Amino acid sequence: MREQRPSPDRLAVVIADGGPVDWDDALASASDDEERRVIRQLRLVESVARVHRSAGSSASDKGVPPTMTASVDRPTWGHLELRERLGQGAFGEVYRAWESRLDREVALKLLKTQGPSEKAFATAIVEEGRLLAKLRHPNVVTVYGAEIRHGRVGLWMELIRGRALEQLLRDQGPFGAREAALIGVDLCRALAAVHGAGVIHRDVKAQNVMREEGGRIVLTDFGAGIDVRAETDDRERAISGTPFYMAPEVVRGEPATQRSDIYSLGVLMYRLVTATFPIEATSWNELRKKHAHREATLLRDRRPDLPEGFVAVVERALAWAPEDRFATAGQMEQALSVALGAAGGSAVATPHSQGGGWRRFRLRLAWGPLQVSIVAAAVVAGIALLSAFRVPQRSVPISEHPPAPTGPSYTVEAALYRASGWSPAPASISAID
Repeated sequence: MREQRPSPDRLAVVIADGGPVDWDDALASASDDEERRVIRQLRLVESVARVHRSAGSSASDKGVPPTMTASVDRPTWGHLELRERLGQGAFGEVYRAWESRLDREVALKLLKTQGPSEKAFATAIVEEGRLLAKLRHPNVVTVYGAEIRHGRVGLWMELIRGRALEQLLRDQGPFGAREAALIGVDLCRALAAVHGAGVIHRDVKAQNVMREEGGRIVLTDFGAGIDVRAETDDRERAISGTPFYMAPEVVRGEPATQRSDIYSLGVLMYRLVTATFPIEATSWNELRKKHAHREATLLRDRRPDLPEGFVAVVERALAWAPEDRFATAGQMEQALSVALGAAGGSAVATPHSQGGGWRRFRLRLAWGPLQVSIVAAAVVAGIALLSAFRVPQRSVPISEHPPAPTGPSYTVEAALYRASGWSPAPASISAID
């Protein structure tokens, strides 16, 4: 994909998330003198932020907060041994840590709790963390525990090895509609599970969704939804990142709900395919006014090439009034599946299909150059059989001990679909030249 020009808005998001910036490239790509002036100011802001972060990590060479206790070898937080700081944001830090009780690596998120309102929110995060610790879902990071120590709230959870969607977007440019929709399906399932556990995420954004090595999409960073309403006074505040994902009612100061999470998911999908936001602003005042006047840029105007069904789903998720959005994440998932099905091809399903609707399984085929017609016939026959019979809920290998290949072999994958309520399991077919 074509690399995106490093605009001031984009640079502000990178700075807020502590990411690296190529300032020479940014200045060279500026469209005019005014934009170069803004970029130079942003560079100064980034320098101050970098110095501030360095000063805040004086407890150790590894960026350990002064509230940590240090053992002879490594600092600790409670029963967790800190090994590396993975990231830092406005409200806390994330560490790679070792949980000696269970002999495993975890990710520890520590949130700052300075004022009375933040302490109350920290207590609520601990309660939600304990609810999430009971939840197991392939698209939701597994939370192991939560507690308050040394005046800070901490959540420790599964350590995901992969890259955030925001990082992928910066490195590769905008996603295609099919890939974004498949990610959306996984995140709808994640939100359905989270909402079913009685939790509102509050901070669904591209920085908080990981693509794990191997392809699994994982919703992370619970506890990041700090109550930013305390910051939304009438002063002109520079903003970036999270506020652009906030639903209009949350910007107005109303509490977050399941439908505000769905709005945030709509913004995330919009961003994946455009690298922009429906509403962009430089201050809270401007953001409020644009939401109040419904000054969002339609997805169709950003990307005229996108499929109609995909655009309709995203625009409904982004509806200004909560009652006009999808009522549940499950409804949004269903609409995405219908849109993907209308587009045809393998965009209909994902590896974690559950319940009714479209299902997918893979036929793994190995053949030599002379077996092409046999494979084609097998695929056609398989489609016919699937129309009449249930697929057994187990693997069906053609041979328990297939012979070793004697000639050149190749491997391909084909996806077959059926719209019904059953869940087929993988079947293996082998043909050797």
